[in-house]
Amino acid sequence: MQIVQLDPKFRAGAIQAFYEGLGSELSGFELPLEAALKSFALWGLETEGGEIVGLTGLRRKGYFFDIFFVVVHRNHQGVGWGRKLSELGLNTKNGLRPVLLSVKADNRKARDLYRSLNMGVVLCTPVCVIMLKKVGFWRWLTLLAQLWVGRQN
Repeated sequence: MQIVQLDPKFRAGAIQAFYEGLGSELSGFELPLEAALKSFALWGLETEGGEIVGLTGLRRKGYFFDIFFVVVHRNHQGVGWGRKLSELGLNTKNGLRPVLLSVKADNRKARDLYRSLNMGVVLCTPVCVIMLKKVGFWRWLTLLAQLWVGRQN
C-alpha cells in the first residue's frame, strides 16, 4: 500500500467508491463526499490494485480556517495508516490559517492520536470534540480553551 496525492477531477469515481464502502465508519465521518472533492489538499491510501482505502486532506472554510479530515476503512485500521495519513494532512502548509477537526466524543483512540500530533481541544459537546492544531497564536487559544473546558477531554 502507498499514500498518493489525489486529484479529485480524475479520481472522483474511486473516491466515491471508497465512501460507499465505508459502511458504519461513514456515520462517524462528518465530511460529505462533495466537500472532500473540493479539498485543496487530498491524499489517499491506495492498494496495489488502485483501490482507495483511506483518505485525508484539508478543505478551506471561508478565509478564516481549514478543516482537517481523515478516515481509514475498517479493514485497514490498527496498523498505523491513520497516524501516517494524519501526519501528512496536518503537516500540509496552509499559511497562517488555523486547522480544526471534529471527532466523535466517544472516540477516545482518535482523540489520543490527535493529541499526540499537537492538536488541542477547544470545545467539547456531548456529541463531538473540536480540536485545533497548536501552532503560533493558535497554541495560546488552545491553552485558554483547555482551561475553559476543563479536563473533560
